[in-house]
Amino acid sequence: MGSGRAAHFFAHRLKNTAATFKLTGIVSRDIGKVSKSLFPFSIYDYSCIPEADIFILAVPDDQIRSIAEQIPYPEALFLHCSGAQELITNTTHEHHGVLYPLLSLNFQMEFAPNIPLFTETNSEYHKPILNDLAQQISTDVQELTSEKRLNVHLCAVISQNFSNHLWHIAQDICLTKDLDFNWFKPLLEQGLNQALSQNAKETQTGPAIRKDKNTIDKHLKLLANSNWQDIYKHLNQSIIDTYEEKL
Repeated sequence: MGSGRAAHFFAHRLKNTAATFKLTGIVSRDIGKVSKSLFPFSIYDYSCIPEADIFILAVPDDQIRSIAEQIPYPEALFLHCSGAQELITNTTHEHHGVLYPLLSLNFQMEFAPNIPLFTETNSEYHKPILNDLAQQISTDVQELTSEKRLNVHLCAVISQNFSNHLWHIAQDICLTKDLDFNWFKPLLEQGLNQALSQNAKETQTGPAIRKDKNTIDKHLKLLANSNWQDIYKHLNQSIIDTYEEKL
């Protein structure tokens, strides 16, 4: 169910699985907006939802429940793909679960085989089936409660979404000041490698940890007419507060 990036990911991963699972098709509310990457599969609209044993609800979080309630097959297993939503409850369907990939989804055709994939279900009968399905998609499958999955999602937003936004800010400054963002590639690679191999708290550098107010003030002047000045202030203060006792 769905025709965006999550549907693209699951459809193409399932296309190459063993014969254990057969992808019946893609169901979309607006066939005219279906991604071209899904054209190799059978496409249905909501007026003719095909019968299936498992429905993967690859839809926005606020639509999961309403879309599930439109599917007329109460014995099926309904899986959503959200990191931030708990199991569906209090619907006409009995069997629910989660299939959440820890991945920034896009329309690329190739994905690493070891993408962490988190599962959960309220059905003991479907638990081994869900686990088998997940292992067809990834070599790294973990069963996780809704509470822990929400914390995983929080860490993903902080470590990936926020850092990507900061890269955007730096790229924009480089563009307006005629700087080459490629100069920063070794620095970014160094930082990522350190974060993956060491405790990030122990590798922090920069003017905030030194309490270098002169440099911070110079930077703030450069951002004087920018919406990003507050971000700079808050992040610096967070670093200062983190290392206050140490300093």
